Amino acid sequence: MNEPLFEEIYQKYYLSELGDEVANQLGIISFEKGNYIKSLNYFEKALSHPKCSLNKEKIKLSLYYLYKITKNENKAQLLYSQLNENANLKGILLKTDQAISELLILAKNSMSEQNEFIPNNKEFWTTVWQQEFELVFKTNNN
Repeated sequence: MNEPLFEEIYQKYYLSELGDEVANQLGIISFEKGNYIKSLNYFEKALSHPKCSLNKEKIKLSLYYLYKITKNENKAQLLYSQLNENANLKGILLKTDQAISELLILAKNSMSEQNEFIPNNKEFWTTVWQQEFELVFKTNNN
């Protein structure tokens, strides 16, 4: 994906009908690169877009995942409560919690002596989680 092009479109046309989709794509790109705070910001922008046409539950699940791994427990718990009200999402929430636990274990095991996170193929793990998330989301919503 052409991240600089998406950034330019986002900066110029966020309030257009494409704004939510561009913010969402930038959230995914940042997520895949391990830039979780940047990803959070983009997903929050996509969700709050005045003309949001995306699946809001899907964005909220991504935000829940990111809040948990960035240790923002208050926001994570609020989203969990909202998402848990939808019976169709309970299985996805369980899988998401499992993915969060696995990522946090991976991160803990990948810490260097200076307590810096060493990537250790995080793009691979993020992609695996995203693919599983897509599959589960499609299965539970059909």
